[in-house]
Amino acid sequence: MRRAPRFFSSRLTSTERRVYRGATLWFVVAALAMLWPLYVPAARPLPLVFGMPFALFWLFLLLVASFGVGVGLYRWELGRGALDAATAVDEDAEPERGGSGSAAEPD
Repeated sequence: MRRAPRFFSSRLTSTERRVYRGATLWFVVAALAMLWPLYVPAARPLPLVFGMPFALFWLFLLLVASFGVGVGLYRWELGRGALDAATAVDEDAEPERGGSGSAAEPD
């Protein structure tokens, strides 16, 4: 039994929708902040922050913050039990056949 990703579910509560929108907005803004129009204010060699030019520190900061948002979203879903429901396996269903096709079935 295949399930649609929870992120695209039409049965989300307003809190879930707000959290997912916030996380999506963060990742879009972080990605745009690494590109030309929004990166220009950070694209300078000075000041040095932790021994790195500010431009490199800016990229590092966005990367660490994005990791934190992803971990926070994971922990929020884990605490609510959303991951348990999304990964539930139908025990009565037969296992899917197919796969890599490298193993031949016995006669």
